[in-house]
Amino acid sequence: MSVISVCPDRLEKESASIIQLAQTLRDYNKTVSSISVRLSMKIVAQRRLDLMLKEASEQILSEAAKMETFGGALAQIARKYKETETKLTSLCNDKFVAQSQESDQINQLLQTIKENLRSALVQLGLIKAEKQERVEGEPVTQRQEREMDLYMRNEATKLRKEERFSEKTWKKASLEERKEILQEYISRISGIMGLPPVTIQWDYKESENGYVTMGYYSQNGDVVAINEWVLSEGDKNGFLSYDLVSTVAHEMRHYYQREAVRHPEKYVVTADTIQKWEESFNNYRSQEDFMVDYGMSSSEAFRAYQDQAVEVDARWFEGKK
Repeated sequence: MSVISVCPDRLEKESASIIQLAQTLRDYNKTVSSISVRLSMKIVAQRRLDLMLKEASEQILSEAAKMETFGGALAQIARKYKETETKLTSLCNDKFVAQSQESDQINQLLQTIKENLRSALVQLGLIKAEKQERVEGEPVTQRQEREMDLYMRNEATKLRKEERFSEKTWKKASLEERKEILQEYISRISGIMGLPPVTIQWDYKESENGYVTMGYYSQNGDVVAINEWVLSEGDKNGFLSYDLVSTVAHEMRHYYQREAVRHPEKYVVTADTIQKWEESFNNYRSQEDFMVDYGMSSSEAFRAYQDQAVEVDARWFEGKK
């Protein structure tokens, strides 16, 4: 007898993603039908496009439903995406469309469909996120920002799988060797994010009331501070010193946020996100600030601190909710 292990949260999330992707395909089909009424498209090209999108949206659900596992279902979706992309590319070059009076508008529509289908699969993790580049004179799109963020997070996560930055290597390392590992990790993260060099500061602060500050980013001089006490004493006191590696990723994301606000023209970040980060930095408060300024309890203040836009984003980049 086979035993199936189910994670309800992941099951619900992936199921919702499949449904959302199928709905996206249906919406494009409706959009194409609506626009085609206003365009002088050749009837053959119009029918081919309508039929292709309709078939894709139907098959993506029916074929995925046949799979025994969600992994198989998602893999099936990825294959269907590639087939659809190939057909779209072919249709973009179709002689019927090329001869149409409104070919530029049609090709632009098809390109938008391709980009959004690809974005959906990237978000599901079925297609590898690729590094994005700004186009001079053009605003950054949400799609570009999302894919760039995923690319950077994936690259940072891959670093931790290298032997140099693995937990196995960390456990065998001395205090000074661990410092060197963190310094090198920071350097590699900077390269991935396209950031200027950052100053590393070693602080020494013991835990208080079961809580310890692992590290922090200070925009004054662009400093990433790391608690040396955690390096030397953390493991003996219930605080995993290896967690400092993910702490570095979190604090370097704060550095990226600040640099993007300072120099938005250098980073693949939308104007809306820049504004959100800037407002968050301008109104930023520590847990203690929330307790003093608003009379919050410790737990209330901690939630308020974590709900700040730059903190939510940095936790996502670190790999935490």
